[in-house]
Amino acid sequence: MRAGGLLVLFAAVALAQPRPPLGLLTADLDRWEGSHDGGNLLLKLDSALDYQCRFDGRSFFERDGRRVSIGMLRPGDRLEIMTDRTTNAALCFARRVKVMPAGYAPPTGLVRATEHFAPRGNLLYSGVVVRREEGRFTMRLRDGMEHTVLLRPDTRFVLDGTASDSSVVAVNARIFVRAGLNLDEEVEAYQIVKGEIMQPERRAPRP
Repeated sequence: MRAGGLLVLFAAVALAQPRPPLGLLTADLDRWEGSHDGGNLLLKLDSALDYQCRFDGRSFFERDGRRVSIGMLRPGDRLEIMTDRTTNAALCFARRVKVMPAGYAPPTGLVRATEHFAPRGNLLYSGVVVRREEGRFTMRLRDGMEHTVLLRPDTRFVLDGTASDSSVVAVNARIFVRAGLNLDEEVEAYQIVKGEIMQPERRAPRP
């Protein structure tokens, strides 16, 4: 009985933790821990949740349009972070971190309040756009296969870490897509990202 109670407790704790966000994350920096070679960003999400994201020497930090070191970040800085997965399922990895101007707020529109800590879509694609039509586009993946993806009224577009519009989905553009299936089992895009961040250097795996 006691073991069963502990399992229920552990399950409740796990459910209470936000899953690692994938894509564009907006948050305030509480502080950072570690060294210039790697550590953790301790963040305050817009939802008032606390969160951590790993960084290392491959993370790109930017302030006022220039690359800076992690030491140039200050508590309270408003950050836009392009996140990726790590081998630790409980953590995200900060691939690109941009310090936003004072007073910056992410666009609202149709974006859900929970989008930054519980992003929708469990399908992830990276490839080149080969066709663009009204309300949809077709992309070719690295394995040569083609997938047609629908655009939603609330699809989020990101260009080089900054909110953009559907112009990022241009023929021959290399993009990252976070998507899901609708009731008709068609693939719908929740977030589309374009930029140099889509072509990371090939180095040793992150811890």
